[in-house]
Amino acid sequence: MNTSNELVHVIRSGHVDLIHHGSIVVTDTSGKIVYSAGDPDRSAFLRSSAKPLQAITTAESGALEKFSISKKELAIMCASHAGRDIHMETVRGILDKIGLSEEALQCARENAIRDNCSGKHAGILTLCRFHNFPVDSYTEPDHPAQVMIRKVISAVCDVKDVKYGIDGCGVPTFYIPLRSMAVGFARLANSDCLPARRKEAAIRIVEAMQAHPEMTGEIRGEKTWPKQIVAKAGALGVYCGGILNKDRGIAVKIDDGNSTPCALAFIEVMKRLELADKDELDAYQQLRPTVVKNRRGEVVGDMKIVF
Repeated sequence: MNTSNELVHVIRSGHVDLIHHGSIVVTDTSGKIVYSAGDPDRSAFLRSSAKPLQAITTAESGALEKFSISKKELAIMCASHAGRDIHMETVRGILDKIGLSEEALQCARENAIRDNCSGKHAGILTLCRFHNFPVDSYTEPDHPAQVMIRKVISAVCDVKDVKYGIDGCGVPTFYIPLRSMAVGFARLANSDCLPARRKEAAIRIVEAMQAHPEMTGEIRGEKTWPKQIVAKAGALGVYCGGILNKDRGIAVKIDDGNSTPCALAFIEVMKRLELADKDELDAYQQLRPTVVKNRRGEVVGDMKIVF
């Protein structure tokens, strides 16, 4: 049974107008819970938060070396990008290297290369080309690339039974406990606990995401997450991150799927547990306005952390 907490209130003219319920969990790489609010064992779909973990399968395979995949190209494999020309060109660069055209992408019916998941799909296709797997059926749950990805998710997130559904872009997405999401990101950011080849893959992914936030979408204005954080948002109120050199992973789920309170809760946990520089977190948070305005532009309320 879901035992989520009240996490964020929307206040309008001094009165509670909306209550966002959800759950938060912070673990170490062993799975030990060091902080939680709500239900740490609540299962949810990882959605796009899975992208850096999915990319481990490609990064550890040898495909990056075989196809000379750049750090920027690896970053977009982990991304929910904005579909700008720089993103399209980067995805096209991957496809050129693996000998495929844009038509190979199955993340959207039209103009798939601009879809925000085209980098992830290009990464899966890179894995397929490396192993000589068929490329026309790569989105199917029983495709060998998808089976490999689920095995990696199972191992990295320390969850035996990885349930899945179909994501907005057509490939499987993973339905696992929040605790397991946090473990996966703790290990991504603190990869000494992983086997050597997987550790190397995790390090490369973190370095790529931090070097190219313009690819991953984790940049607002000129601000990015503090360098000790590797984080990835997912659709419908999921936010996951790992803290480098502090043996911590965080997973947040807002029950109503709203992304703004999800990000606020994620930042608040890091502040409370002193997991990152507060001034840098404050600067990043200022780019996510919490004020409520009416259509005349008047400030009529605000969002308030209540957990």
